[in-house]
Amino acid sequence: MDYRMCWLEYRGLPADAAGKLKDWFSSVSILEPGSSVLKDEIRRFSERSIGITPRFYSRPLKKEKYIMVGRLESLPIKLDENLGEEGFMLRTLEWNGSKILLVTGETKKALVYGIFDLMKRIRLGEDIEKMNVLEKPKAKFRMLNHWDNLDGTIERGYAGNSIFFKDNRIIINQRTQDYARLLASIGINGVVINNVNVKKREVYLIDSIYLKRLKKLADIFREYGIKIYLSINFA
Repeated sequence: MDYRMCWLEYRGLPADAAGKLKDWFSSVSILEPGSSVLKDEIRRFSERSIGITPRFYSRPLKKEKYIMVGRLESLPIKLDENLGEEGFMLRTLEWNGSKILLVTGETKKALVYGIFDLMKRIRLGEDIEKMNVLEKPKAKFRMLNHWDNLDGTIERGYAGNSIFFKDNRIIINQRTQDYARLLASIGINGVVINNVNVKKREVYLIDSIYLKRLKKLADIFREYGIKIYLSINFA
């Protein structure tokens, strides 16, 4: 077991369940440019849970069954749905001689949420042949508030040191992406990375000495539909 992956470890499914999914996941059409996060998550799930490596396409296919992922405006199928900025839809339907499992929304981050939700439902045993889900978050801000200090300590922290800071430096490593991935999978869309009690050194987080590193951190989280926020000192 890889404990770093928590609930996204993607263990192998029972043989009968995996067998029913292979035709669906062998071909995946992603109608979204710059879709590495979507591809990586589908590939990871397919390889670990089903035992196959999917082939990805950027166009609709002529297949008996396949998965199509794309924003509403890019779909060849016209759907009259108002999903909002972060809402998504999972629907199995027939189109152009194929049976398609559709993952769609109005933005890229909605697609990310939709893919994670699809994996969850499959692992819980829902029938992919009858998928019909529409989700629209009611809370606009779904945030975590870290009380991390630049030196790596955490005020009122009881489970180790900061994953964002150490010795007055911003940490970016594999765990950074792992954390963003975990948060996106449960619909978190914002993270405050530093202590609300802004201390002397933390004042400089909005200065040029940290901005380049902060941008790199923000870019990683943005791929998963998450914004990072800073606590600042107004005094």
